Amino acid sequence: MRNLDQLGPRFIVKRDSESSVGRGCDLRTAHFRPEMAAIIWACGQGCMSLDTRIKEVWITEGARSIRDSRDLHEELRAFDFTLRREDGTRSSEVVMRRVGAVMGKLLGPDYQIIVHGEGLSLHIHAEIDPR
Repeated sequence: MRNLDQLGPRFIVKRDSESSVGRGCDLRTAHFRPEMAAIIWACGQGCMSLDTRIKEVWITEGARSIRDSRDLHEELRAFDFTLRREDGTRSSEVVMRRVGAVMGKLLGPDYQIIVHGEGLSLHIHAEIDPR
């Protein structure tokens, strides 16, 4: 039997109380269609493929209302992730880009993976967007 560390990082959904803007991650049943669950699986695989001591993946954004610029969070086709190491600090942009690259290879051309933001807003944005 494997220990929990061998199973990969823990996935944590951000609660309202953990948000700097007072709003946690809103998940809906549509997020767990097979093609959306694949995004979460690929993120876990990307973390496990690197020896970076990633212990937690925070799902920081799921569904959200319309903003100034349209994105696929509104259609329940996107997730945002932040990664944390075993000491609780956030992973670097370099590590996030590596995880994002692995995710892109695993998921293929129907998915878009972008690492963007600065400082505490740095995150991996992953969406299904068949062309």
